[in-house]
Amino acid sequence: MNRWFAATTAAALTGLSVIASPAAAAQNCGGPDEPAAIRFAFAQLPFEPLTGAKWDPTPVASNYDPCATLSTILVTVEGATGSSPVQALMFHHGEFVGTGTAKAHGFTSLDADASSDDTVVLTYKTPDESTVRYRWHDDRVVMLDPAPSAE
Repeated sequence: MNRWFAATTAAALTGLSVIASPAAAAQNCGGPDEPAAIRFAFAQLPFEPLTGAKWDPTPVASNYDPCATLSTILVTVEGATGSSPVQALMFHHGEFVGTGTAKAHGFTSLDADASSDDTVVLTYKTPDESTVRYRWHDDRVVMLDPAPSAE
């Protein structure tokens, strides 16, 4: 009886540790973990065009989820200040699908509360303080609101 209890307890604990592991969760969805997703995206992006600076691999903000229909990781440049350009890296089930805008904007933030499984909401503190929703539609990201104005 004690062997059965020990074996059952060990199996239950093993099952719990696998479920609780972020790496295991990423594998279940097929997408990479966040650091690997950032590395893959950076391999496809040029340096920030205005400054020529490399992108910093430490996220400014993120709702990255390899299981989500659409999620994002906000990154800035190495050695950034508060007004440095921020770019939104977009992911569909953990696969990098491009950036939110062609040009990075300073003072960009993620509205995680307004975002959902298939929608990412970003606020751009441009002269017109725009909130832009991005949604996964069919096979691509669609910008639902007007693009942020130039700074």
